[in-house]
Amino acid sequence: MAAISLVNDDELQCSQIREALAAIGSHQIVSESRSAQEAMFMLATGRADVAFIRVNLPDMSGLDLVANLAQRKPGLQFVLTLEGNEGPDVWQRILQLGLRNVITPPLDVESIRQAIAQSLQAVPSSAEHDLVAGNSYLVTIASARGGVGKTLVATNIAACLAQWNPNVTLVDFSGQPNDFSVMLDAVPRNTVADLLSVGEQIDAEFLETLMADHPLGLRFLASPSQEFDVAELTKPIARDVASNLRQISEYIVIDTGRPDVPATEAALAECDLAFVLTTRDVVRLLATQRFIKKLADWDVTSEKIKVLVNTAEVGAEISDGEIESILEHPVAAYLPSNPEPATYSINSGKPLTISDPKQPLAVVLSKLAELTFNRWSDEKRKAPEKGSGRSSRPTSGTGAIWGSVRQGPR
Repeated sequence: MAAISLVNDDELQCSQIREALAAIGSHQIVSESRSAQEAMFMLATGRADVAFIRVNLPDMSGLDLVANLAQRKPGLQFVLTLEGNEGPDVWQRILQLGLRNVITPPLDVESIRQAIAQSLQAVPSSAEHDLVAGNSYLVTIASARGGVGKTLVATNIAACLAQWNPNVTLVDFSGQPNDFSVMLDAVPRNTVADLLSVGEQIDAEFLETLMADHPLGLRFLASPSQEFDVAELTKPIARDVASNLRQISEYIVIDTGRPDVPATEAALAECDLAFVLTTRDVVRLLATQRFIKKLADWDVTSEKIKVLVNTAEVGAEISDGEIESILEHPVAAYLPSNPEPATYSINSGKPLTISDPKQPLAVVLSKLAELTFNRWSDEKRKAPEKGSGRSSRPTSGTGAIWGSVRQGPR
């Protein structure tokens, strides 16, 4: 039986597809969307096998939606429903995307049956998604001062990674109550406070029991909803968490709190990549400069540190060159200020990169996630093909990415 997602704002076509599926009887509609934006969120959080997508949607071409989803959901198969009057440009794009399943009205039982059968023949078997053992990558999100958007970055990076890899874990070492619960719209039964119950006896099996599954496809461990002294997470405990997560997760994202608590130091000392956030004001820039120097004492090499400047438009009187001069470190990306979409994303519990991926902030965060997926490593390294547990994504050097989406003042 196939799980079907219906992306179509034409009620007649929707009725024809529903009636055909009812007649076939062995498949189930698991989600329906009337716009591309709604579909991107529904498909990111759902488990559809086949998506029936109308070529003309109110907010985006169905072909553009297919191109977007093909990168985010490599196992998803597509059936494009046409209007019957498409021109050569549409057919050229269909060929470029490699779409083999296209149907035109009237959408009868036999055309629907054949489309699903052909789609299911192309769905990779579960054996093709076996993970690569010993290939973990740990990302730490940190800052010298609070209020710079660490948790927003952490949740969005993890949400993107989970679209390309089935084994992503997000952990909250910040100690801030309810942050993950709000941003992921989920209240977990277990929290990081439960780590203290076994002291320094943490192993991978115990961590597995604490993790909460999220509909986005990731696992997470949040801070408790009540006040919690994150200083109780000692350096040995935090290090044990990080090292054991490497045994059960391919990508690990750790959100940290104050730079003076042991868990932050441990997460940074164990990381493969450190996103260090700041804003464009001199006070935070100077604090970040000192923080970056401290990282050297924690054996975090300069190559691992990627500085992100949030709310890049605020404080434009300080130039990019002056920022890097103050930091004594290059800036990897400038995060644009999108207060209304970002606030809606937080309040609704839907990561911006999933719910509204065309927003400038979402574009930049998605590119950061893509570079992270490719491990910010050798530009010649090829992303794994389908079947290795990760989807095929383009590996790009920093310059190739930021030339087109860098949003801050220049």
